[in-house]
Formats: sequence, C-alpha cells, structure tokens
Amino acid sequence: MSTSVARSADVRVVARKVSHRVSTLRLSRLRSLRHFVPALVIGAAIAGSTAMSYYFARDLYFGGDDWDFLLHRGTVSGADDGMWLPHYGHWSTGVVLVYRFLFSLAGMNYLPYVAVCWALHAGNVVVSYHLVRRAGAGTAVGLVVAWLVAFMGAGAEALLWATVMNLLASTLLGLVALLVYVVLGDVPRARLAAWLLLIVSLSFSGAGVSMVALVATYVALRHSFRAGLALVSVPALAFGIWWLLIGRTDMPVTISSRGDYLKIPEFFWTGLSHALGTMSGVPETGGVLLVLLIVLPLVARGAPETMRILAAAGVVGALFQMLAATTRVSAGLDWATSGRYAYLTIIMLVPSLALCLTLLARALVVAWWIPAIIVTITLIFYTLNAATLMRIYDEDQTPFRTPWKDRIAGLVAAADADEAVLTDQLDPGLNPYLRASLLLTPEGRAAVVGKATEQGRIDAESLSMVSVGPQTAWLGAPSTVRLALGFEGTIHAEPGCHRYSAPAGGTPALELDTGPNGNEIIVYSPSTKVRTQLVRAEAESVPREWTVEPGSPVHVASSARNAMMRITFDQTGSYTICRQ
Repeated sequence: MSTSVARSADVRVVARKVSHRVSTLRLSRLRSLRHFVPALVIGAAIAGSTAMSYYFARDLYFGGDDWDFLLHRGTVSGADDGMWLPHYGHWSTGVVLVYRFLFSLAGMNYLPYVAVCWALHAGNVVVSYHLVRRAGAGTAVGLVVAWLVAFMGAGAEALLWATVMNLLASTLLGLVALLVYVVLGDVPRARLAAWLLLIVSLSFSGAGVSMVALVATYVALRHSFRAGLALVSVPALAFGIWWLLIGRTDMPVTISSRGDYLKIPEFFWTGLSHALGTMSGVPETGGVLLVLLIVLPLVARGAPETMRILAAAGVVGALFQMLAATTRVSAGLDWATSGRYAYLTIIMLVPSLALCLTLLARALVVAWWIPAIIVTITLIFYTLNAATLMRIYDEDQTPFRTPWKDRIAGLVAAADADEAVLTDQLDPGLNPYLRASLLLTPEGRAAVVGKATEQGRIDAESLSMVSVGPQTAWLGAPSTVRLALGFEGTIHAEPGCHRYSAPAGGTPALELDTGPNGNEIIVYSPSTKVRTQLVRAEAESVPREWTVEPGSPVHVASSARNAMMRITFDQTGSYTICRQ
C-alpha cells in the first residue's frame, strides 16, 4: 500500500514538472512570436494599402505631367529635353531616369509606373514606424501611426497618379536621412549618408528642399545650430549649382498678380487644415487637429526629448513645404487641397501625431482592452474612409485619363491607314506634352499597349486628323456641304462660295462627308469659337473646340476617311462657305 502511494506521488511530481516545462516552453514561444507582431501588422497594412491602390488604379492611364517624362526626355526619337532640365521648376533627374528605365521595359503600360509609387509609399510607412519608435514611442503607438500612413486616403493622388513618384521619392529619401541621424547621432558617417540621400532627394522634386529643412531643423535642435548648418551646406551647394546652370532657365509662372499675395494666408491655412480634416474623415476638424499638432511639441511635458524635437522638426517641414506651395496661389484653392500636398503634410506631421498618441496613452487610467477596442474600431472606419477617398479620386480622374489608352492605339491605327496628322498637339489643356508626332515615332508605336476600338480611333481622328485655322491642309473640296442647323437659304452665290444667313436664336452648324481622302472648306464668319466632331457608323467622337479670328478665312479640314464631320459655330450673322 505504501509503495503504491509513493509511486502515485512520484507520478504526480513528474506530471507537474512536465506541465511546468510545457507551460514555460509555450510562454517562451509566445514571447518570441511577440517580436514578429510589428512586422506582421505593418506587412498587412502595406499589403492592404497596395491592394486597395491597385483596385482603383487598374483602369487609370497616364495624364498631364506623365507625358513630359514619357515622350520628351530621350525615350523617343525627335524629342529630348535631357535629364537635367526642370519640370515646372522641379529638379527631376531622378524621375527622368525611372521613366526611361520603365519605358524600355514596359512601354506605355501604366501599372508598372504607378507601382513605383506604391513601393515608395511602403518605404515611407516602414521608415515612419522606425522613426517614432526610435524617438521613444511605444510599439502600439508606432503601429497605429504606421496604419494611418499606410491607408492615407487624403493622399490618394500620390498613390494613383504615377508622376507623383517624384514627391514620394523625395520624401522617402529625406526620411531615411532623418532616421540615420536619429540612430547614429551627429557623427561623420551619418552626415555623409545624409548628404548623399538629401542630394538625391532634391534631384526628384522640390519636396527635397522641404526635407532638407526638416532634417536640418532636427539636427540643429538635437545637436547644435552649427551641426544643422553643416548638414545643409552640401545639399544646398549641389542644388545651387544645378539651379544656376540649368534650373533658372525654365522657371514656372508663379504668382500672377499683386492681389494674389493677399490670398496666401488662406491658401496656406487651407492646404494644411484640409489635409488633416480629410484624413480624419470628420468635417471641420482639420483646423483643430492642425493647431494641436503644431502647438503640442512646444508645450508637451513628460515625453521623450527626441520625440519632441522630431515633432518640432516635422512641423517646420510641413510649414515650409506648404509655404513653397503658395507659388500656386494664382491657380486657386483647389491646388491647396490637392492630394500630393496632403500626403507631404501628413507625413511630416507624423512625429507630432505620435507624440500626441504617446501622451494620451500615458494619461489613460482604464484597462488596456478599452482603448484597444476604441482604436481598433477607429482604424476600421479610417480604412473605409481611405477607400472612399480613393474611389472619389478614381471617379474624378477616369473621364480625363482612361480614354487615352484607347485613343493612342486609335491614333496609330489611323496613321497606319495613311490618314495624315493635321494637328500635332492632341490636348493642349490637360495634356500639353501629348503630341501625335512623338507617339508615331518607331519607339512610340512599339510602346503602345492594346488594340484600338472604333471609339478610340474616331476620338484620335477628331483630335489629330482635324485642323481649324488660317492655314490650308491642302486637301480636296467636298462634293456637298449640308446646312445642318441654324442657317437660312442662300443670300449670295459666286463660283466656289455661297453666303448664308444665320439668324439670332440659333446655333449654326454644318455637316460634310470627308470621303475616301478627306477634304477641306473655308469659312468666313463672325464666330470666335468653332467646335468639330466626327461621326462614323455608330461611333461619335469626342468634340474639339478651336479659337478663330472673326471675319478671317478659317480652313476646316479633316484627313479622316469616310466619316461625317459636324462643324458648330458660336455666333449668328452672315457666313460665307467656300469649297475650293
């Protein structure tokens, strides 16, 4: 009996030891897995943000500034402004090199270009996390900040428009330079690394100037004013040499009138507050958040010194970049609220945001799970707001950018059918760099993506195979010209010309068939605007508007084959139409 009891006791002892070892092993494994939580959360945020960006960018296409880098920087024969010439005042060598590389690999396929933005954005997420952690923020605060940056719907433009890679690259390089100083301190190798990073940052865009200001402010406050000047010296010298030799030769138009200087305060405040208000998703909160994030670094007590200095430097950077943006004040407040400026503002205010969250976390006296639930719900709504903002940007841009993929393929198809280009600049308003002659070079043709639809072809013909102006296109005369709308009968006729009356209250319009070889007419009219449009079978082209001189001979021509051209005028009165 005693032996049995002893054996039972021995078994219980062994069982307890085994159970203790298993529990200890499990606890050890859980503690080791805890170190992977930040990487998993940040990875999930980046993956989710990239997937969201892809969803809204999948049908977008190049637009606006893209065409300078795609067609005018050495990618196609006949046009090379070089890699050093500025783009609207920005030193853009880095962007030119990226576009040249991608053009050689992917042609005019949009997604590889905008994917560069996503990669740079992912870098900004990671570096922002490490910056605030190195400055003294806790893991939870760092992860919240990383999530807020990853799903930055207020900066949707920066994630859906390829050309904004210039600002993203400048920002990332500047943040890395800042992180180098936070980690290493003011030592020679940190200074050398920061110099190189900031020079490359400057070579992508003017946002590099703001990043130099941000890093220099941190170095001056954290170490010494002399150290800050030393940091600025080399990047400033490099930028100054570029500006004196090349940059000043192509400066953009800035403030156009003296009255616009009075609008600068409103522009400045709107740009900064709108970014934060849009980010929060709560109307009218931008101003309050802005004041909080600017003032907090000045009055905060009990927070780590590095974090307060980093926050103050970020505020200086945000103010500096928005001050530089006021050169756009003459273009209106819409420029102040653009997504690219919102992205820069929020990125630079991230340390101040981390400081605010850190102080708030330290002030809480409730159980940890209560703020955890609140933060989780808030981040869910924040992410949904980001998706909404991306959708709004996508819907706004799609009508202007998406059709160009089809139109460019249509231009090539029309040129292959021996239709002559009569107007080289396809869209002088929104796409001033987009030229038919460059798209039809061998390199341009090889880069075209997809096959044209009937709609794409007739749109391209309307924009490029039509001309309206004082110069002849040397095409033949149509057999008939139909008075489609707004005209009365002939009031005078002479060989080749007829005069008609267009009475008040109507909209004068003509129609003519272009035939197998295209044709041309001459019109004398009181109009200042002429609108042309092509129709073939069931496809009706996008219209194009032309400015003309009243009373002067205006040649209206089209090389598009077997289409009907509708010509609409904006004034009533006497019209003389000549077929000769």
